[in-house]
Amino acid sequence: MKKYIYLFSILFLSASISTAQGIEVEPESTGPIAFDANVTEHVEYAKVYNRSAVDKIVQVERTVNNLSSGQSTYFCWDNCFSPSVSLSGNLTVPANGSLDIFSVHFVPDGNADRAEITFVFTNVDNPGDRQEVTFVFDNNPSTSIDEFDAVNALRGPFPNPASDHFKLMYELPTGIMKAELKIYNLIGRQIRQLDVDGFEDEITVDANGMTPGVYFVYLTAEGKELTSRKLVISK
Repeated sequence: MKKYIYLFSILFLSASISTAQGIEVEPESTGPIAFDANVTEHVEYAKVYNRSAVDKIVQVERTVNNLSSGQSTYFCWDNCFSPSVSLSGNLTVPANGSLDIFSVHFVPDGNADRAEITFVFTNVDNPGDRQEVTFVFDNNPSTSIDEFDAVNALRGPFPNPASDHFKLMYELPTGIMKAELKIYNLIGRQIRQLDVDGFEDEITVDANGMTPGVYFVYLTAEGKELTSRKLVISK
């Protein structure tokens, strides 16, 4: 279910203020991924979108590979690479299209420790047009709000900078069905509060009438901040 929320001031993430963004990455799983340490390999997928009207050449780089002894990872993009390779070749994501061939492969080798792997998807012709995604493999993932891993709890905005509209996606901890998006300006003044509900959803926000500048959005539930993002509005 999509919701359309109309704002007359402010919102959210980081990017070059002069460059429109077009790359959007949607992981198959948005929270910590449970795994069995005795299973040989775990695979997670992500879909890469091009929200712009022109083709984009995209390269993927593994920037964080926090693993414990014995564990290893590798990934597939234009090819499947060995664990020692962190930079992919290039693939073209068609205008207003997508590719669903990215995958990350986690090999625990009997080690049940938590692992975090971060990838950056970059438009080769415009390095400011990029999206970072972290995959968290947790042998005992928590679903409580106190221990909820908010790495991917709030994703977007797309595009960023934004001019007339943008999208954001959220995911709440298990058992939490209502939350708020609280929007602040650079001097810390709360401009707006938006109520959201449901375990996960996508929101399209009309940015017409919003003043150019930098704003911040906080996703909160039960009085606790889950995560925050920055938005640039550029007219």
